[in-house]
Amino acid sequence: MAGFSRRDVVRLLGTAMAGAATPAAARLGVEDDLTVFRNLIHAIGGTNYMPAELARAAETEFARAYGVEAVFDLVALARRRPTLESMSDAASTLAADQMRWIATFLYTGEVDGEVRYYDYCLGWQALTFATAPGLCGGPFGHWAEPKR
Repeated sequence: MAGFSRRDVVRLLGTAMAGAATPAAARLGVEDDLTVFRNLIHAIGGTNYMPAELARAAETEFARAYGVEAVFDLVALARRRPTLESMSDAASTLAADQMRWIATFLYTGEVDGEVRYYDYCLGWQALTFATAPGLCGGPFGHWAEPKR
């Protein structure tokens, strides 16, 4: 992943939030830590619709990449700074990298240089002229199944 400055992260998150619907921009201060983290994932995605598979994968892959403690660190930051803009302003370099990782994952489906969640990624929602290859004929990978 290319190096991004703090300003790039703020600009990326600001752009995502500018196009986000009101629920995604809502304050993140809820009681349950996992709910806060899930709300953070949705807010960074900047969309009301996110495939459940992608949201679950974001939780799992983030914890795998950064450790479970990083989830709680981001939740603590979200509780102190309950909007993405204020989180970006207060984020350490590590937290900014983690938020950028979530945004990159959500829009590309890429993990460790491998595109594992290609068919669910939000990048396809951003394109008005295309869908994920193979999705128009059935579920992703349907062409690999033997014909019945």
